[in-house]
Amino acid sequence: MSIFYYNFDKDKWIKEDRKKTLDLFMEVEYGIRPVECDKSLKYNIIDRKIETNIIIEKVEMKYDSHSMVFYIYLPNNDSINLKTFITIVHPFRDKGDLFNDYKSISDFCPIDEIIANGFSCILLSAKTVAEDRKGGEETGIFKDMNLERTDASWGVLSAWAWACSKILDYISTRKEFNKERVAVIGHSRGGKTALLASAMDERFYLTISNNSGNSGAALSRGNTGESVKEIVNRFPYWFCKKYQQFADNENKLPFDQHQFLGLIAPRHCYVASATLDEWADPDGELLSCKLASRYYELFNLKGVIIPDDFKLDLSYNEGMIAYHRRTGNHALTNADWKMYMEYFNKIA
Repeated sequence: MSIFYYNFDKDKWIKEDRKKTLDLFMEVEYGIRPVECDKSLKYNIIDRKIETNIIIEKVEMKYDSHSMVFYIYLPNNDSINLKTFITIVHPFRDKGDLFNDYKSISDFCPIDEIIANGFSCILLSAKTVAEDRKGGEETGIFKDMNLERTDASWGVLSAWAWACSKILDYISTRKEFNKERVAVIGHSRGGKTALLASAMDERFYLTISNNSGNSGAALSRGNTGESVKEIVNRFPYWFCKKYQQFADNENKLPFDQHQFLGLIAPRHCYVASATLDEWADPDGELLSCKLASRYYELFNLKGVIIPDDFKLDLSYNEGMIAYHRRTGNHALTNADWKMYMEYFNKIA
């Protein structure tokens, strides 16, 4: 089956083709999740403290014997129904103790500013779900499930995305959080994960992809940055094994990444690039947003709205797909967060 040339029909998309499209992405690229993923987890607040204006909780979620961890940051003012960012902290950034020293990643996730702007924030320690290394698909949650792997079995990114949904399960039971207003955000490999989490789980209100590049927001065909061959050679464990057959063979893919963004419609999506981040193909990310807008038009909504005099460091957020291109390198910065928070406040 190929969905690259898609005949747009709203009813058919909603009733049949969205699921077919998602299934194909999972079978060919990210890997099919086992039914064991539907099992309920056990949650336990294992540590809690108050630092002036912020309440911090360390929460364990357990699948059988496997323990995964996320951190909750709340304003210390008895707020309820808070809009929330679930932030994927991949192992490259998760080097310290995010309970005792969350400011160690303030350049990546400025929690003080997020709280001051009236949001709550959750950090997923992705390394506690599965390790980010070769063989990562046999660590963490994979090891605990102990399932025989096939060429279409789920990869590490899918496991991280699954954990985001399990966090959403948990916070939906607590009055501090508005379960209807939850954003999932990630940078680079985390940006790919955020898109995947939202494609798989339609409860996410806003999806934010920061510099996600190849196999994320950027198109695979005509990519001027990282190629499918380069990404599967370096990070085969992120995906299912079947994806490797499209190395140097992108034109044979039965889809492209704008259709991945289309799976988020009609919900809100924000894609951001950086001028010096050629590896993530900023032009390919923007073109993907433009092509994904067709899926929003099915719902009589505008996707991305970009004027002819496109400017850097400016958020184009009039449509259901927002976009900005920040001056600078491959990073998630406070300047990015400022635009994300402004957009979240605007739409909710």
